[in-house]
Amino acid sequence: MTNHLGDMHNSKAIIIIGSNPADNHPVAMQHILKGKEQNGAKIIVVDPRFTKTAAKADLYCRIRTGTDIAFLYGVIRLIRENKWYDEKFLNDRVYGVEEIFKECEEYTPEHVEDITGLPKDLLIQAATMYAAADPGCLIWNQGWTQHSIGSSNTRLGSIMQLILGNVGKPGGGCNILRGHDNVQGSTDIGCLSDTLPGYYGLAEGSWKYFAKQWKVDYEWLKGRFKSKELMEAKGNTLSLWKHSVLDESNAKYNGGSPIKALICIGNGVSTVTETHKSKEALDKLDLVVFIDPYVNDSAVITTRNDN
Repeated sequence: MTNHLGDMHNSKAIIIIGSNPADNHPVAMQHILKGKEQNGAKIIVVDPRFTKTAAKADLYCRIRTGTDIAFLYGVIRLIRENKWYDEKFLNDRVYGVEEIFKECEEYTPEHVEDITGLPKDLLIQAATMYAAADPGCLIWNQGWTQHSIGSSNTRLGSIMQLILGNVGKPGGGCNILRGHDNVQGSTDIGCLSDTLPGYYGLAEGSWKYFAKQWKVDYEWLKGRFKSKELMEAKGNTLSLWKHSVLDESNAKYNGGSPIKALICIGNGVSTVTETHKSKEALDKLDLVVFIDPYVNDSAVITTRNDN
């Protein structure tokens, strides 16, 4: 999320697409409704189904499943045609918008209606309502990302926000309501391999700052690592863990040794590609611990019978 939930109180319009927070994110929905009730924010819901969230909308746009991109191109074309874009923001901060304006050329309201099933008048009403608002907030969730074209959905949504100058301001932004309990936690709290909490990175100054926050001596903290260089080096991503077990060339990322033990909380191992490599790596480890309420795929694919 580029903005926090409470910041939605500052929005003047909120598009919710690929998300149903009334059912799935009730806390977030309270903040959205406060934006509507206290700040007059217009809520636009784009969804193939009339959800509980849609019931709270000022405007509901029913589109065919998988036609989100056509809808967004139609909105962007209307923004271009009516010069509703933030010209100063585009000149100062955005590169290549002319290419996007070329891409959207064929997406007339009539063409968008043919693709999405949404009457053209509703498309024009949605674009007009959203472009007139300053700031406007875009919300999405798994209904967007879990498509085979999920990256294209999120790409164009973010571009629409840039065109309107809705990035980097209170009440705007691209705000993703996560679908799993610790996805946002991994991102913000620092469970990732390339940064300390709060996106501070891994530089010496960042470590010294957190040593102070954690009330530990920086030199003691540094001594927990094999070297200062390793302390400040980025680790492997989830999808590459197996290569740190199997490929000697990756030992340099792990203090000169391959990974020998794995503790897996949840089912992340089986959600990445090259399952055969994951099995090979699981079988080779000295120690594997799975922590899960149920036996998951990762525990099943390995043929080890101990440790």
